[in-house]
Amino acid sequence: MRTFVWSRQLVIGHERIDSDHKILIDLIGDIEEMLESEGPIGPAYGQAYDRFLYFLVAHCAYEEDLMHQLPPLYQARVEDHCHHHGILISQARAVAELLLPGRPCAEVLGTFQRAIIAMTRDLIMDDVELVGILLLENHSLQPL
Repeated sequence: MRTFVWSRQLVIGHERIDSDHKILIDLIGDIEEMLESEGPIGPAYGQAYDRFLYFLVAHCAYEEDLMHQLPPLYQARVEDHCHHHGILISQARAVAELLLPGRPCAEVLGTFQRAIIAMTRDLIMDDVELVGILLLENHSLQPL
């Protein structure tokens, strides 16, 4: 069962970021469902996880370029948010190392839920505020 699903409450109002968030949540949900199986980890797990990790890194880079357009008043907050992107990416890479073929899925599921799902949820909620400020400030919202 997916513990984090896309909903209208997560809509920011920026087409690309909303689309990226939906894709990330779907990728995370697919991996979570795979890990909920009672069998061992197989090659498909690594492939799905690689797609997620690649997309996560690309999304964070795009979003950080966008957020750096905020006025100086918000830069400390932006830097903190970007720092947490880095932590999430590091945690995602660490979880990738756990996806060894033959390893029981149950050994990875809890770590994935705590390290990836919980932090992604928190960052998306923070995005709602930070990108919302950009929209209110009438910035062009173009990546640098």
